[in-house]
Amino acid sequence: RGELRVSPVSGKEELYYPHRKTVKKILLVSLPVTLLCLSLAFAMMLGSFAAETWMMSTLTDEETGELSTDLISTVLSNLPSILYSLSIIVFNAIYLKIARRLTVWENHRTQEQHDTHVTAKLVLFEFVNTFLALFYTGFYIQDLKSLRSQLFTTLMVQQAVNQIQEV
Repeated sequence: RGELRVSPVSGKEELYYPHRKTVKKILLVSLPVTLLCLSLAFAMMLGSFAAETWMMSTLTDEETGELSTDLISTVLSNLPSILYSLSIIVFNAIYLKIARRLTVWENHRTQEQHDTHVTAKLVLFEFVNTFLALFYTGFYIQDLKSLRSQLFTTLMVQQAVNQIQEV
């Protein structure tokens, strides 16, 4: 994509697309879209923590102050973490499509530049989306028990999804 012009090097006609237009698209569209997706991921994480807090308070016996230990209560207490782990996987897949479309639309000059930009978008988003809750729990809340539970749930859900995808 671009406009035909005579190459100053070879003297032959070639497609030309100004680099400044690509940079403008990156700064004014791709970066804000990525930041919006990261904000949605952060809001999703906070919503998951709020749902987990609500679920724990709902399942806690008011008289004894202890969490119910029956099977249904155990499953329900882990449900917000399981749903959050599934949403991480879904959101990563959605952002993969968004990142690919944005990078094609940016119209990079070479395949290498295209690959570099799509990779940078995916690494940034997937790293933050996947590990944000773990960093938040470990460094901000500083709750080791909750961190262990979140990590265990995330890894188990990821493994289960991978197994289902292979079948």
